[in-house]
Amino acid sequence: MTETQFVKATPPPRLRPLISDISGYRVRSAPGVHRGLPSRSLIVIITLDETVDVTFDSGDRC
Repeated sequence: MTETQFVKATPPPRLRPLISDISGYRVRSAPGVHRGLPSRSLIVIITLDETVDVTFDSGDRC
C-alpha cells in the first residue's frame, strides 16, 4: 500500500525573487524510478529520512 503526503508553501517575501515555490512530499512505497523532465528550474532535494539515489542517462551515480 502506498502512503503519500504533500505540502506546498509560498516562499518568504525576501526569497521570492530567487525561489518560485516550496513543496515537500513523503511517499512510502516500494522503490521506483522517477524520470524528471528538462526544465529551466533547479530542483533541490533535501532528504530527512532515507537516501535518494540520483543517476543520469549514462547510468552514472552522483
